[in-house]
Amino acid sequence: MSTKRNYRRRSVKEIPLAALKETAILKGNTGSTVGLDVAKHEIVAVVPWPEDSYERPWNVKNPDEIDLLIQTLCLLKEICGSLTIGLENS
Repeated sequence: MSTKRNYRRRSVKEIPLAALKETAILKGNTGSTVGLDVAKHEIVAVVPWPEDSYERPWNVKNPDEIDLLIQTLCLLKEICGSLTIGLENS
């Protein structure tokens, strides 16, 4: 199985929220983390799961799509119970 596409970014608008919710439940996560690389015009977010798996990176237009990112992260926090966010500026 090729892992080439695992690193390809997808827009935060394209995140299937039902699938994200299902993945979070399947992973049995009692908490989650999100890494954000914040730049002037874009943010890249990555959600790692237990057992060395992760969501494809999310591409977020800064500042236009920040509200959508926050909504998605709030949903993730609600599902997982807690959420830790790490920021890196570039």
